[in-house]
Amino acid sequence: MRFGTKFCISLFVLGALIALVQMWFVVMPVDIFFKVEMTLGIVFVVTLVLTFFAREAAETKRLRDGQDL
Repeated sequence: MRFGTKFCISLFVLGALIALVQMWFVVMPVDIFFKVEMTLGIVFVVTLVLTFFAREAAETKRLRDGQDL
């Protein structure tokens, strides 16, 4: 797996762990919790989109070069 995919999986798992810990033990105030979760979500989506575009660009380049017909 590429770095972007591993990073997205890590962000997802981190967000889930933070949510579970916050649900069982009040570790941080609710407003801070939502800010952290929203930040993780935004970084997740941006990383996912950039990874997708990078993979599509590499695949298009490979097809143009005639290496993958």
